[in-house]
Amino acid sequence: MKTNSRLIVFTKLTVLSLFALAMIALALSTTASLERVAASADGPTVPVSSAPPEVNCTSCHSNFPVNSGEGSVSFIGIPPVWRPGVQYPITVRVDQADAVYFGFQMTVIDSTGVQAGTYTLPVQSPARTQIQNFAMNRLYVAHTDSGLFLPMTFGYNQWSFTWTAPATNRGKLTFYASGNAANSDGSTNGDYIYTANKSSLSAAPIMDLDGDQKTDLSVFRPNGASSEWWWNRS
Repeated sequence: MKTNSRLIVFTKLTVLSLFALAMIALALSTTASLERVAASADGPTVPVSSAPPEVNCTSCHSNFPVNSGEGSVSFIGIPPVWRPGVQYPITVRVDQADAVYFGFQMTVIDSTGVQAGTYTLPVQSPARTQIQNFAMNRLYVAHTDSGLFLPMTFGYNQWSFTWTAPATNRGKLTFYASGNAANSDGSTNGDYIYTANKSSLSAAPIMDLDGDQKTDLSVFRPNGASSEWWWNRS
C-alpha cells in the first residue's frame, strides 16, 4: 500500500509539473507573439528597406512573393537632381485597394552603400513616423503604431517628412523603400509587400573654379590668348 501511495503521489506530482511547464511555455509563446505583433505595429525591428544588402518586409510578413499584388510603394518629391545641403519634402505612399493597415521603411544611400543625408520629421501628435538607426549605421524613416492608417481613408496610406541632402557632393544617391499592405487578420499571412527605389543625381556647382563643390564669385577678362578668370575663393 505504501508503494502504491508513493507511486500515486509521484504520478500526480509529475502530471502537475508537466501541466505547469506547459502553461509556462504557452504563456511565453503568447507573450512572444504579442511582442512580435506590437513590434511590427511600432515599426520594423530590423533593416528591411530593400537597400543592398538588406531584405524586405517579406522576411516577417506575407505568404506572397514581393511585388506580386496589385498595389505599390512609391515616392513623391525626390528631386531628379539634388544640391548639397538643400531640404526636400518627401512622401512615401503605399497603395493596396483591400488593405486595412499599412507600414513602410525607407533609407537613402550613396553608391558605396553609406547613409546619405538626414531626416526631419513633422511635428505630429501622435507621431506617425519615426527615425531608426540600426547596426549598419544607416538612418531610416518608418511608420509608428499611430501611422498604420489614415483616418477616413481607404486603399492607401502615406507618410511625409523632410530629407536634407548631404553637405558635400556625393554623386548619385538612391532612395529605397519597402511597404507593407496588411489585411489585419491577426497574422503575418495575407499581407502584400512592395519595394521601390529611385535615384537622384548630384548637381555640379555653378562656377566651381577651385574644386571645393561651392560656387565661386568670378569674373572673366577676355584678352585673346591672354584671357583670364579671376575669382574669390569660397
